Amino acid sequence: MHTNSNEPAPVENPQLIKLNIDMMSERRTKIIWFLFLAVVIFFYILTLAVPPAISTAVASYRDCPVDGPVNNDECLAFNVNSHPTFIGVLSGVNEYNNFFLLEMQPVRNESGGGYKTTDIGVSLSFNFTLNYVTSKSHVVQEVLLPEKNHLINFKCTRGQRLCESKMILYLPRIQRDAYQVIIKITNTDEVSWMVQDIQFRFIYMYQKYAQYLLILKYMFFFVSVIALLLYYKFLKKINPSDRIFEQKMLLVLSIALVLFNDPFFAVTLLYPSFLSALFSTVFVTSFYCLLLLFWLCQFEVNCKF
Repeated sequence: MHTNSNEPAPVENPQLIKLNIDMMSERRTKIIWFLFLAVVIFFYILTLAVPPAISTAVASYRDCPVDGPVNNDECLAFNVNSHPTFIGVLSGVNEYNNFFLLEMQPVRNESGGGYKTTDIGVSLSFNFTLNYVTSKSHVVQEVLLPEKNHLINFKCTRGQRLCESKMILYLPRIQRDAYQVIIKITNTDEVSWMVQDIQFRFIYMYQKYAQYLLILKYMFFFVSVIALLLYYKFLKKINPSDRIFEQKMLLVLSIALVLFNDPFFAVTLLYPSFLSALFSTVFVTSFYCLLLLFWLCQFEVNCKF
């Protein structure tokens, strides 16, 4: 039996190749849905393990030892009338704490100033100093903010002991391991009949929360990279001229998803700057814009049918 050498070799139809690649068996579809639900449950469990985001320590003169060490939530014998100087140290911090806030909140005197019948305004004048100190002995190493006078007005509602709280210090980035704040009230004669105490509140990010964010963020990042590589491997089987719009857009969205998960997140969190914040914003908005474009195109296609 002889084969005709002039007979043309069989040519596979590119459209059939594309259809064969796109078609999925029922079993494979069920596996994909099962994996999807498993991932959703896994990440739901992760949300239950989220540590508290903000750590807060409140100091007032009632909690302060007359003589003793100054820790995160202690001060040195602060009293509006007799010793109106607050000295507090925030120690044991690092880049993972991210930021540092200090709030001041007057406590109204119940025995004077129309406590139950009148709303009042309290103006506190104080000198403020911020120092970098050693974490154990609290020896001043560097003066970060020299002593300066400030005047802040607080609103006190009738029948409520705590007046409104206001922020008096904000450090967007922690670069030292211990900070000391010194606050001296300079108008005690004017406010002592209205104010019985002043609470000082240290607020900063919980270290374990920052570490949790880093782990979670980069886990998503590497998952998105793996998904991108797998999808690109699948897409290579199709001739570029035969790829449909949805397949092309999914490739673009997969790349945008990698950027959405922000490979520079550690820099943004631990060493924040304008540039890192700009990159993070561009990555997030680009992904959402591309996703919205994809949905609008799909909506138009479906409307035609």
